[in-house]
Amino acid sequence: MQLFEQAISLDPKLPKGHSLSSLAHLKRGSPEVALEEAELGDRLSQGSTPYLVLHANALAASGEVEEARTILEEVEGRRKKENVWLVGLAIAYVSLGAPDIAFERLEEAVQERVGWVHWLRIEPSLDGIREDARFEELLTKVTPWSAASPGQDL
Repeated sequence: MQLFEQAISLDPKLPKGHSLSSLAHLKRGSPEVALEEAELGDRLSQGSTPYLVLHANALAASGEVEEARTILEEVEGRRKKENVWLVGLAIAYVSLGAPDIAFERLEEAVQERVGWVHWLRIEPSLDGIREDARFEELLTKVTPWSAASPGQDL
């Protein structure tokens, strides 16, 4: 949390600082602050997809389910034209209470070998699905290639 606050103090217009701090505020049990931070990050990014995803996540976690769904539908539509942060989508779907869709996006992320999958084992935003048998199965698909050394062919 302190790192996000420090980043924001250095550059209050940095969307990433605000949006990622929303995840920390959610874990600390402050959904109102998380939503404020996510909204600010989204606004500062001018609607860039990763920030929309984190905004949808904060909305879902704050009980603003319909607005979260609307944003997620928009982001899903963007997938036809741009590379979308699949793990972030999964996180938002966990908050929305849609674990099946969350697992679909995580499977896609693992298949595409996107960078954030290295953090699946410890990402606290996925705690809501961690006990699901599909989660451990998913991790077995990550381990063989995530342990590769830098520069090693995957």
